[in-house]
Amino acid sequence: IKTSPEMIVFKSALEHFAKGCKESIPIYGCSAFEYIQYLDTFMSEDSELSRKYEYCCAKTDIQAAQLCGYTQPEGKAILMINDVYGIHSLGEALRAHMQKVESNAQIMVWIWHPMFEGVMDLFTAHRPQLVWPSVGPHYIKYFANNQKDLASIELTGDGTDTIREIVDATNAGTKLISVNMIPSFDRNSIAIDTHISTE
Repeated sequence: IKTSPEMIVFKSALEHFAKGCKESIPIYGCSAFEYIQYLDTFMSEDSELSRKYEYCCAKTDIQAAQLCGYTQPEGKAILMINDVYGIHSLGEALRAHMQKVESNAQIMVWIWHPMFEGVMDLFTAHRPQLVWPSVGPHYIKYFANNQKDLASIELTGDGTDTIREIVDATNAGTKLISVNMIPSFDRNSIAIDTHISTE
């Protein structure tokens, strides 16, 4: 996990996001299995970087999103959601956030997906069948007041370009940054459009 593109991008983004902050930045989530191993690895390091963040574990995705919509220390917050239940909880939180007038108000929404590293990963009982491609980034766009208020970013390749996009969006003061953590099975693939005759 520590050397995975997901972890490298996550740490690099959070390091830049916390620059200049004197208070802990809250990370809201509900410990969903899609991302908890990455978050646990990050928070367990007990480094100078991890101490700049505080994990606020909510009971549900909805509660985590609602907390994210309130006024935040330093104006910043991180929201961790999965690709199914998480996106349905965003409406009120994003609407409240986009109405803020503070110049330093920034939220970074991380959308995580199951990795499907084994056959049994296809049979996770508590979630419906995978909806693909992810609708999260498309859904979030409906809550942006204008184009400059939203940066919609996807994890690509080894994450180098992704980190650059996140840093640029943070520096620009973009109000809402969404990071779609495309899993490796889709990230490292080639799309082929196939037409088969049935005659």
